[in-house]
Amino acid sequence: MTSVSTEELTALDKTPGDLRMVVISDIHATVEGDPLTNVVKSAAENLTENALTATREFLPAVAPEIDLVLCPGDLVHEGATGPMKWVWEELHNLAEAVGASLVATAGNHDLLLQPEGPDKASKSLRRLKPKFPHPGESCADTYWAYDYAIIAERNWRVVTINSACQLGSYDQDEAKHGRLSRECMLELPEKLDQVGADAKINICLAHHHPQEWTEDSDAKPSHMFEGDRLIRLLQERAERWMYVHGHMHHPRLDYVGHSSGGTTRLASGSIGANLLGESGVEVRNQLHVVDFHGEAAKLGLGMAGKVTSYDWESDCGWEPATDNSGLPHKTSFGYRRDGFDLAVWLQEKAKNRGQQGWRWAEIVEFEPRLEYLADVDRADFHRGVHWLGGGVSEQIEEVTFAW
Repeated sequence: MTSVSTEELTALDKTPGDLRMVVISDIHATVEGDPLTNVVKSAAENLTENALTATREFLPAVAPEIDLVLCPGDLVHEGATGPMKWVWEELHNLAEAVGASLVATAGNHDLLLQPEGPDKASKSLRRLKPKFPHPGESCADTYWAYDYAIIAERNWRVVTINSACQLGSYDQDEAKHGRLSRECMLELPEKLDQVGADAKINICLAHHHPQEWTEDSDAKPSHMFEGDRLIRLLQERAERWMYVHGHMHHPRLDYVGHSSGGTTRLASGSIGANLLGESGVEVRNQLHVVDFHGEAAKLGLGMAGKVTSYDWESDCGWEPATDNSGLPHKTSFGYRRDGFDLAVWLQEKAKNRGQQGWRWAEIVEFEPRLEYLADVDRADFHRGVHWLGGGVSEQIEEVTFAW
């Protein structure tokens, strides 16, 4: 296979005032070749073999004007401290090249030192320059003291949470799952009222998923203990939030919480882990470009936007994602509507119009908020139309209603 030229890929549009964020998660870097990762320092200059360094040319070509780069942890594989400085420098070089801010958090693989050793598990991360998880003044001190830090710039705010805070120190069972620390839970609500409280876009970054995830056959719990409390805290605030995490190498975009106003969740997947052993051909290594659309407020949506995802293929490079590789190439978030209810509502509208066949583009023109309908809800809409006796053409280009 040959590498896809960036000239063959379409650059994403960006409206002034919007926020463009790139998510690069679970890098799992090693120094030398390892079948468990495709980010190897010794192959740094081979842009068809190294998924991290390949972003140097790829991202500026497809996603100009990036504002924010997020890394939800696992910079290295199984505590391999050798490549950690290199990975951090690569991320900073990328962010600097596109004029973006970089915010990260620690993953369980970054903190896999044994507690009986002479060094703290966080030693390698704490010695990084610029400071980890963000070079802002006192950010690192707060992160390591209270297991969280708040970074607020322009119209956005990121809360980065150290969900691996007890790994390597107290309980080795925490090598897989994470924890929301007591200090973080006690401090965070008040600090959110003080720091960046006027931000239009609010993002919570952690390595671990906030609630138990069993559909991928977890043998043991691997979610953030007490993560449900964090989701409830975010959901009960006046502003909308997006929760971004890594750890589970299966990308997903949905909503989590205890009501239909649940927090938007982006499970980032992994750019580096070799997934063939755990997910077969169902999931690919992915990175994501998230565009938050300020104009969505005019439609009555609190936070909405688009996600564009790319797949990594060794010997080929970064390519537009397929529909079956994790997240599809393009999807949306922000318009919360039960898909089955939507099918019933639109069937009635179609009946009133005397129009059984209705193109999806025309439906979106009729109800513009549908532009921000997430794929999980669109799939329910698809099932709802079939349940009502109708049909949906491939890629939902046309919907046929029955009555």
